[in-house]
Amino acid sequence: MRTRLTVAATIVTTLAICAPRAMAQTWGFPGLSNDAFAAIAAGGPAPQRDLTGEWDPGGAGIAGGDNYFTGRNTPPLTPLGQQMVSRNRPGHGPYSAKVYDGNDPLTTQGDPSGFPRIVNYEFRPIRIVQTPKAVLIMYSFNQTWRIIWTDGRKLPEDPDPRWFGYSVGRWEDNTTFVVDTVGMTDRTWIDSGGYPHSDAMRVQERYHRTGMNVLELTVTIDDPKVYTRPFQSRDRLPLKRLPDGTDFLEQVYAASEVREFKTDVADQTRTP
Repeated sequence: MRTRLTVAATIVTTLAICAPRAMAQTWGFPGLSNDAFAAIAAGGPAPQRDLTGEWDPGGAGIAGGDNYFTGRNTPPLTPLGQQMVSRNRPGHGPYSAKVYDGNDPLTTQGDPSGFPRIVNYEFRPIRIVQTPKAVLIMYSFNQTWRIIWTDGRKLPEDPDPRWFGYSVGRWEDNTTFVVDTVGMTDRTWIDSGGYPHSDAMRVQERYHRTGMNVLELTVTIDDPKVYTRPFQSRDRLPLKRLPDGTDFLEQVYAASEVREFKTDVADQTRTP
């Protein structure tokens, strides 16, 4: 019997050969390997005002930028930001803690990733669907989704906090879709490194389709309560188009499994 790893490798190889053409039915696609990701070319001119399809951010999407581990690209924190980050004990970066002391709301409580963390770390294959009044983004990680309204509505002025905020989008030109988001709960982090945000944060995403098979994402975070200036957490991150109908691997942080990890792994790392 083949192992799960072998099966996953077979799926990735098949996708690399077939993408973005139609392919035989597969289940539980885990994401492209680095070689398979690099092998997908631009594939001709981009269609106008169309993001529809399945897209893979590759290894760079999963790992996030180096600013999530070193803080090199993250602007200085305000006094409030310093207070907030001092309470966070992540598994990575300059504020990291021992695994048994970690308090990442995602990995220790099973809270939703929230936005913009969903695109800053563990950013895995997504499915984009366009309707006359909205763009829907469905994320394989945590099996979650967002609605980006395109019907001309304005962002709320005093929104009730949400895990993924309130988003509106517009086409800047025929290949660039701009999304503005507000109203994120400050219970979430912006990454896995413990970097915080306030309820005043505004996030802008720019999805620029450079070819039939390539979509670039730039994410700008502006939170004057926590950071001294706006900064980019993603800078033209390329996503590659997958074959239509690709079935994604289910990747869910179930609360029961989080509790099991704490008992069976994290607590066992304490020194007697």
